[in-house]
Amino acid sequence: MRRLAFIIIILSLVGCIDELNITTERVLRVLVVEGSINTGPGPHYVRLSKSAKYGSIFEDFSKKVNSALVRIRDEKGNQVILEEVESGVYATPSSFSAKVGSEYTLIVESNTERYISLPEKVQPVAQIESLRIESKKLASNSDAVFDIGVEVYVDFQDPGDEQNFYYFENSGTYVVETNPEDFMLVTPNGNVPAPKDCCSRCWIREEAGDPEVRITSDDRFNGNVTSQLAGFIIDDGKRYTDKYLVKVSQHSLTKEAFRFFEVLQSQLSISGDLFDPPPATLRGNVINVIEPTSPVIGYFYASDVSVDSVFLESSLVAGSVAGFRLDDDCRVLPNSSDQRPVFW
Repeated sequence: MRRLAFIIIILSLVGCIDELNITTERVLRVLVVEGSINTGPGPHYVRLSKSAKYGSIFEDFSKKVNSALVRIRDEKGNQVILEEVESGVYATPSSFSAKVGSEYTLIVESNTERYISLPEKVQPVAQIESLRIESKKLASNSDAVFDIGVEVYVDFQDPGDEQNFYYFENSGTYVVETNPEDFMLVTPNGNVPAPKDCCSRCWIREEAGDPEVRITSDDRFNGNVTSQLAGFIIDDGKRYTDKYLVKVSQHSLTKEAFRFFEVLQSQLSISGDLFDPPPATLRGNVINVIEPTSPVIGYFYASDVSVDSVFLESSLVAGSVAGFRLDDDCRVLPNSSDQRPVFW
């Protein structure tokens, strides 16, 4: 969900109707919270940054919040302190996981500021029974270009006699092939062949092959077996060189968290059409304790989770996109490793 914080910032700025004085030298920074915990194994992460809401210029649009004291507390007063593992990113201990039925509150203290979230109760989630895949060709923004990829559906039994809300996330692993032997060194006198000995085959891990916000409630299938779209993994020229392992996480949501993501999803659907929904303010569940009227962007949620994975074979999208080529060591690619995963 790392992309979510940037989306929330943009939509909050667009939805703001306060007067904007672009000549002022003053810049108001707003805390952006992106974090969650679940019943799966840790660590779980909370990301903190400050966004410039207005000012004379939009330089340094987002600034990481470092050296904050970040805690998660349950309804019994038990708490865990998160460690800053990189700039603005705070992690729970790997041994920590949420418990169904418990309530959790996020507390952030930074300099003279103090923030606290409303309690989030972990609701039980239906377990994924199976994953189903379908090759798909969808129209894109261009009439002449299509997005070709694989849709992944989750099949599960929804519990009856209660209202349930679901949120779907995905992550992926895939292979890339590069050509380090054809590497060219750029010099003032032109490019010079400088072959590299390693490496031509790497595994890439990505946080979200499908970054769309995918949620649903059981209003139309309460108590029944259902199949819900959890992700659409587009062929981008790299993902299906060999095969793609997609891991799907099905989360429970509280009614309040579902409403937040529903508004977010609605705002992301705006395309400039006459029938688009009107801009709306994204109201999260984090409060500035010192200045309660001061805005805070984002939502902290706690959930139960069910996880399953499936390999998507390259034959599902064969020849849909021109192949990827890189004349360099494949380890220069983000989130890459030449070490074969144990599950591959």
